[in-house]
Amino acid sequence: MAFIPAVNTVKIALEYTVAGKVVVNIFYLRKSNPIIVIDLTNIAAALKSWWSTYMKPFMSSELSLTTITLQDITIQNGARLVSPVIPPEVGSTMVNAVPNNVSLVTTFKSGLSGRSLNGRAYNVGMTEADVSFSNATLIFAAGMAGAWTNMNSYVVPLGFEHVIVSFEGGGLPRPTGLISKVATYLSNTRVDTQRRRLPF
Repeated sequence: MAFIPAVNTVKIALEYTVAGKVVVNIFYLRKSNPIIVIDLTNIAAALKSWWSTYMKPFMSSELSLTTITLQDITIQNGARLVSPVIPPEVGSTMVNAVPNNVSLVTTFKSGLSGRSLNGRAYNVGMTEADVSFSNATLIFAAGMAGAWTNMNSYVVPLGFEHVIVSFEGGGLPRPTGLISKVATYLSNTRVDTQRRRLPF
């Protein structure tokens, strides 16, 4: 797909390794005014602190957060920062991870209906203790929804808000990304799967 801009928006990629496989979570943050390079540095630092505080305690020690990549997608060649996590942040839970394709979905809800107006994250790094008969524990599900909710306390002071960006409508590319602010976060207990995450 050709590049589609989203004004004053940063694309965030959290890159992990788990069980020998690279896994990436992508989401978006928006600012009310143009993004400058120092914004990317500040966001990277804030997200490392957030992940260590709110995500790490729930993650298997087989998972490591290794890199955060940030890209201003206002224009095609917007500012970009690749921020290694040194040393990598390793999950705190000393229990084996479930297979890479097994995840708990956290839904990013805008308060409006439609696929273009809501997003999601597949939370990789669940442990065997977090899953029973295709369902996650209530503790893990609440932890993931709470972690994503608490991300806002790290990025809002920097002038950013968590948003959903839709690049297609009716199967066709949009001229610019359709941006919706995330209002709430929901993690139900049913686990989901992404086949492409299985090791080769």
